[in-house]
Amino acid sequence: MNMNRKFLLVVFVCFFQIVRGQEMDLYLLAGQSNMAGRGPVDAESKETDARILMLDKNNNWVPATDPVHFDKPDVVGVGPGIAFAKEMSRGGAAGAGGRGGKVIGLIPCAVGGSPIRVWEYDSTYLNGLHPYDDAIRRAKVAMGRGKLKGIVWHQGESDNNPADAAVYMNKLKALVQRFRNDLNEPGLPFVAGEIGYFNKEVLINKVIDEIPGAVTNTAVVSAAGLTDKGDKVHFDTRSARELGRRYAAAMKGLQAGSPGGLVSGGAQGDGGLIQNIGARVEQSLDGRWNYIVDPYENGYYDYRHMPYDQSASGTGGFFDDKKAKDKTELIEYNFDLSPTLKVPGDWNSQDEKLYFYEGTVWYRRLFHVAQQPGRRYFLYFGAVNYEAHVYLNGKKLGMHKGGFTPFQFEVTGKLKEGENSIVVKADNTRKQDEIPTVNTDWWNYGGMTRDVVLASTPATFIADYKVQLAKDEPGRIEGFVQLDGSGLSQEVVVSIPEAGIKQTVKTDASGRAVLSIPVKKLDYWSPEHPRLYAVQLQAGTDVINDKIGFRTIQVKGQDILLNGKSVFLRGISIHDENPLIQGRNRGEGDLRMLLTWAKEMNCNYVRLAHYPHNEAMIRLADEMGLMIWAEVPVYWTISWENAGTFANAQKQLSDLIIRDKNRASVIIWSIGNETPLSDARLSFMSKLAERAHSLDNTRLVSAALEVHRKGDEAFVDDPLGEKLDLVSFNEYAGWYWGDKPTDLPKYHFTIKYNRPVVITEFGGDALAGFHADSLTRFSEEYQELLYKNQLQMLMGIGALRGTTPWILTDFRSPRRQHPVYQNYWNRKGLISETGQKKKAFYVLKSFYEEMERKYK
Repeated sequence: MNMNRKFLLVVFVCFFQIVRGQEMDLYLLAGQSNMAGRGPVDAESKETDARILMLDKNNNWVPATDPVHFDKPDVVGVGPGIAFAKEMSRGGAAGAGGRGGKVIGLIPCAVGGSPIRVWEYDSTYLNGLHPYDDAIRRAKVAMGRGKLKGIVWHQGESDNNPADAAVYMNKLKALVQRFRNDLNEPGLPFVAGEIGYFNKEVLINKVIDEIPGAVTNTAVVSAAGLTDKGDKVHFDTRSARELGRRYAAAMKGLQAGSPGGLVSGGAQGDGGLIQNIGARVEQSLDGRWNYIVDPYENGYYDYRHMPYDQSASGTGGFFDDKKAKDKTELIEYNFDLSPTLKVPGDWNSQDEKLYFYEGTVWYRRLFHVAQQPGRRYFLYFGAVNYEAHVYLNGKKLGMHKGGFTPFQFEVTGKLKEGENSIVVKADNTRKQDEIPTVNTDWWNYGGMTRDVVLASTPATFIADYKVQLAKDEPGRIEGFVQLDGSGLSQEVVVSIPEAGIKQTVKTDASGRAVLSIPVKKLDYWSPEHPRLYAVQLQAGTDVINDKIGFRTIQVKGQDILLNGKSVFLRGISIHDENPLIQGRNRGEGDLRMLLTWAKEMNCNYVRLAHYPHNEAMIRLADEMGLMIWAEVPVYWTISWENAGTFANAQKQLSDLIIRDKNRASVIIWSIGNETPLSDARLSFMSKLAERAHSLDNTRLVSAALEVHRKGDEAFVDDPLGEKLDLVSFNEYAGWYWGDKPTDLPKYHFTIKYNRPVVITEFGGDALAGFHADSLTRFSEEYQELLYKNQLQMLMGIGALRGTTPWILTDFRSPRRQHPVYQNYWNRKGLISETGQKKKAFYVLKSFYEEMERKYK
C-alpha cells in the first residue's frame, strides 16, 4: 500500500471514530458567494483535520476540505468556513484521533448571489433552490449529531444599493428571529460579516454594523484590510481565511458573554483585547470632554422609544453631534455649548448636581489624527461604568457592558482626515441581572473612569502574548504569541537579554506560536526583591517591550509557597477610590499613594476589591513588590439562574485574566464575594472557578466565602470550597455579630477543608479623631481593641496564612447613613478621608512585623 493510501486510510479511520463516538459543535454557514467561497483552491485546501467535519450535499458527514460549499460547482472555492472551524476547535477535550480540541461540524448552506429577500419561507432562487427552507432542513438533520452553537452569515452584495439597503435591517432582524424560532434556539449566537471594502460603493456595511445594537447576542466582523481576488467582489484565498478567523473571534466573544460589537481582527487574544496597550503608539484622548445629562435618554430613543441608531437612517440621536445649518433648523442639544468633565474621572465627584445621579450621560470629544498608510487604529477604553455605546463620526462602533474592564474597537478606515468626533453614551443604572447587581456597598461612580487612547499598530501585529513561568516549574518559561492581521505565519523573536534568552518561534496559519523556554538562572520576583526583566517580542516591524517578573505560586498542604518558600500574606483590602479627592482614582499618583500606605503598614499583599482595578495599579504592584488578589464583581445576590448574567460574569473574569496574566504580582484570581448558598449559586460559581483554572493554571483561584455560626462555633463548609485553592472567608466578629470586642476570644473556627486559610475581611467602623472608651462604637479605641482581639482569635486557626482586613481607607457608600459617624462613608478604613492614620493602623502594622519575622 503506498503512502498516500495509508494516509487517507488513517484520516478516514479517525473520522469514523469521531462520527460514532463524539457529539459535535455545529455551525450553520449561510449567505451568498463570499460565505460559499470563491477564493482559488490551493494545497492547504485539501488538508484534513479529524476535528473538522462538514455535511455534504447528500447530508453525509465527511472530512472538511475546500470547497466546503456546492452551490455553484463550477466557481465555488475557498471560503471562511474551515479557518473559522479551526479556531473554534481550539480547547476542549481531545477528539478521537485528533490533535486535541472540540469537534466542529459545518453545515454549508450559502447560495451565491442570493439577496436577503430569498432567505424567507418558500422563496425560490435560481434553479429551484430554496435557501432558507433548505438551510433549516439541513440544520435539523445535522442536529441529530450535535449541538447547534451558532450561525455565521455573510451576505449583502446583492442588497448593496440605496433601495435595498434602506429595508435591509428589518429583513435581517426578521431572519435572525426566524432562524432562532425554527431551530428552537432562542438565544443562538449570530455573527454577520461586512462585505469587502473593494466594492465600488459600500452602502450595506453601515446597516450590517448596526445588528449588535438591534438584536441580542449578535456581532459583526469587519472586512477592513481584506483584499479581493481581482474581481472587486470576492475575497481572495488569504482574505477568506482571515475572515474566518475574525468570525471565530466574534463567535467566541458571544459565547463568552460579550454583548457583541464589531470584531475587526483575527484572533486578538482570547478576549479580543490588545495585550499591553501602553506599549503601542498612542494618542491620548484624556482631558476635557463635553457632556450632556440625559435622564430620559432623549438622545438615544425617539418619542416612540425606538433607538435612533436602529432606525432606517441610523441618525437622529445625540451621537450625530449635529449643528444647525441655519436659524430654521430645530436641534435640541449642543455639545459645543455644554459643560465639560475630566476624563478619566467619574461624574459624581465632578459636578455637585450629579452626586447621586444614576442614568445616562453623553460624552463628546473632538480630535485630529494624522493617519499613516499601512497602519491600523484602535479606540481603547480602560473602563466605562457601566454600559457604553460608542460612536465615531456619527456611526456606531458598538456597545460594552461592565464597569471595570477594558474594551476596544478597530477604527481603521473609519477615521477622517481632519476633525473627528467621538460620542459615548455612558449609563451607570444598576440592574438586577447585571454584574454587579443592584445591591452593593460601594459608590456607583458613573462615567469614563479610566484612560481613553487611540492606539496604532502595523497591519500585522502582536495582539496577545503570555510570558510566564510554567506551572510549578521555576526552570522553564512558557506561554504563547498571537498575531493579528494578514501575514499570520511568520517568525517571532522573544528576547530577555538580562536572562540570556533569545528564542525564535514560527507562528502557524492562525498566527499562534507556543513558547517553551528552559532557563538556567533567574532572579525570582518577590515582595522583598521585586525583580522585573525587560522582555521584547518582535514580529516583522512590530516590536513590543514589557517588564515582567517571574515567580511560582502554589499550595502545599496548609502552606502557600512563593518560589517554593512558605509565605504569610500580610494584606489589606483596597477600593479603587481616592479618599482625599473624592471619586475614582484618576491616575498613577492616586494609585501609588494607596500602595505606599499599604507598604507603610508592612504589607506584602493587597486585595483589590470588589472588581477589576486599573491595569496601572497592577503594574505598580509589580514594581513595588506587592502580591495581589484580583476580583470580579460577582457580589452578594446575583441572578444565579440567568444565562446572560453568567455569560457576563464569565466575560468579565476572562477579560481580567487575559489583561493581567503577565503580571507577577497577581497570585490569586477571585471569582466573587459573600455569595449566599444555593444549588444555582453553586453551579454558577463552580463554572467560574473552572473557567479561571482553564485560562490560567499557574495561579490560585479563590472566593471570599461567608462564615456561619452556631453559638461560639464559626464554621466554613461551603461546598464551593471543593473548587477553590484556598479557604478564604469574611467574618465580622465584634461588629456585625452583635457582640463586643471583648467577646472575641470565646469563638473558635471549624473549617472543612485542609487548605491554607486567608481571612479576606474583618473590621469595624471608626470615625478618625473620635475618642472614647474601647466599648464605644465608632471610636478609634473600639476599632483598636477589635483589631487586637481579632488577631488573637484568628491566630488560633492553625492553617492561617494571611489576612486582608477591611479596609485600607474610608470610602463612599450610600448604605452608610448615620449623620454623625458615617454621612455616606464606610468608616472601616484604617486611614481616614483626610489621610489620618487611626489607632488600629498601628495594631495591624505591629502584627505584620511579627509575621514577617516568623516567616523570614
